[in-house]
Order: sequence, then C-alpha cells, then structure tokens
Amino acid sequence: MHKIAVIGEMDNVYGFRGLGFEVFIYDESSEPEDVIKCINRLFCEKYAIIYITESVAKGVAGEILSYQDQKMPAIVLIPGDSGDKFCAGNGDLNLRKLVEKAVGSDIL
Repeated sequence: MHKIAVIGEMDNVYGFRGLGFEVFIYDESSEPEDVIKCINRLFCEKYAIIYITESVAKGVAGEILSYQDQKMPAIVLIPGDSGDKFCAGNGDLNLRKLVEKAVGSDIL
C-alpha cells in the first residue's frame, strides 16, 4: 500500500492522522528549507501522495514544481484557513485540475 502525507498547519492537517495519513506540521513562518527537506525525504521514502496546504506551499513553490513531471509523488495543494488572500483558492483550482485530468472532465 502506498503512503500518503499531509503537510501544513496543525489546525488544518491534524485530523488527517485519523485517516491513516502521516502528518507533518509546518506553517507559513517555517523555514522553507525545512519544508523542502521534508518533501525530499517523502520522495525518497516513496510516498505516493503529498497533500500540502497552500499557505505552506507558496514558500516552496519551486520545489513543488520540480516534482510536477514525476509519476510519484503527486503533490496536491489543499486549501487552508490562513486568511491569506494571496493564495486563497489555489488549492481548489489545483484540486479541480487534478480531478479533471484523472476523470477526463470537470465534475466538481
């Protein structure tokens, strides 16, 4: 079975632990290098999916893009409640694009 990780703020991601996902707590004030190390470690450990809140992802966008053409892991932005208007909605848009790619049409 493939492993799934969730990276983000405690309030936004801790509930995923109950679903059996590995949870890694970072927030927008975390050092980008620490988040990048976490993503690289998850890649080396063969995680299939990495969910990351959009507020944490904006600090490591370049690293996320470097994995875009990889088969695994799929890095999926999820919306958070950080109140940051800069990244609001990018998680929804990204999720919509991934569903459309997988299903063949926009069902959301």
